[in-house]
This record gives sequence, C-alpha cells and structure tokens, in this order.
Amino acid sequence: MRNYKTLNFFYDYNKPTYINKIATLSMLTLILLNLSINIIKLKKLESEMINHKSDSVVNDEVEYKQEKSIDLNQIEYMYSLFGASNINEMIILNDDVQIQGKCTDLNILYDIKNMDIVKKSSVNNIKKEGDYYMFTLKYQTR
Repeated sequence: MRNYKTLNFFYDYNKPTYINKIATLSMLTLILLNLSINIIKLKKLESEMINHKSDSVVNDEVEYKQEKSIDLNQIEYMYSLFGASNINEMIILNDDVQIQGKCTDLNILYDIKNMDIVKKSSVNNIKKEGDYYMFTLKYQTR
C-alpha cells in the first residue's frame, strides 16, 4: 500500500495572526464605546425627565368632555320603524346620527322629529322613486 501525503489548505488560516487579533480587539472596543455612550445618553434623558416633572405644575381643574353614547334600543327602534331592508346606511358619530334610506310614508320622518331622544333633526334630501321616498335624515340624541 502506498502512503500518500495530503495537503491541508486551511492550516495557515486556523492560526490567529496579528491582524486578526487587532481586528477583534478594535471591534470589541468599538462595541464597548458605543454601549457606554448609549448608557450616558439614557442617564441624561432620565435626569431631564425627572427635572421636567418637578418643574411642571399639576392642574386639578381639568375640564372633561362627557361623550354620549347611543343606546342599542334606539337603533333597534329606528330599524323597526323604517324596516331593516329600507335603511341603506346609518352613520353614528358621538351623538350625531345620519340615516339614509327609503320609506313609504313621510309621517315617519315627522314622528322621529317629535321623539324625546331627538334633539336637533333635519331632513336633507327627499326624492320620490316609484312607491318610495329616498331620504337623508340627520339628528342629534339627547
């Protein structure tokens, strides 16, 4: 049997050289420098926040806006009044309600105007299409 000699191409690369040592040390120093700078910035920011809290005056007389909410029974009542298939769109923002739909009798719109829960109501559009009246109704709840 013959004895073959093999070459190891990676033998020289496994040895740590002087350049590799300098590169790793410089990377470590840069990382430590960056960490220390960030820690200093955080401490500065924390001290500014503490100073700002002590300078601010607490105002106990804060005015709160009370938001109204619409009861689901009111929505169910509107759907039962017009019919669920006759309401095309119902938009509710805070206490403002806008209904777009169709109805057969204009007295329904007049009845909504006289309800206890309705504060300001206006009918913006009324258009007759066949047997139905297309309308846009806006009102505010109490």
